[in-house]
Amino acid sequence: TVEDMKERLGTVRYKKLKSLTKEFANGSTLPEQYVDESASIFDKGLSDESFWEFVPDLIRSIPNTMGVDEALKYLETLRMANEMQEREFGGAAAVGTAGRKNATSAKKVNYVLPAKKKNGAWGSNGNSNGAARNAI
Repeated sequence: TVEDMKERLGTVRYKKLKSLTKEFANGSTLPEQYVDESASIFDKGLSDESFWEFVPDLIRSIPNTMGVDEALKYLETLRMANEMQEREFGGAAAVGTAGRKNATSAKKVNYVLPAKKKNGAWGSNGNSNGAARNAI
């Protein structure tokens, strides 16, 4: 509901979303721009459950049919990409209701550092004076 949205976003961010929605409904904002800017209003962007709870229904309620279709297609590609990224990197943030993950499912990343160099650039242990002197 509108009251839930106001409560979660706060007055300032709710008004920003309302303004963006009005611009999109009037056709003065591109569908992709609307989705991107709407996501930026939420704390975790596309990973914010509230975004996925409110924005798709908000888009569907707009009478601009062509813009709505484009926005929903773009939203779906973002959802899929975000969900794949969450699975790949084991993020703790939830993605919509179908792709919820909890914080304990995050995988650790094992970074492997290269071994330290044992020889200098000339193949010796940093003593290049002898090699250079012998070459002359």
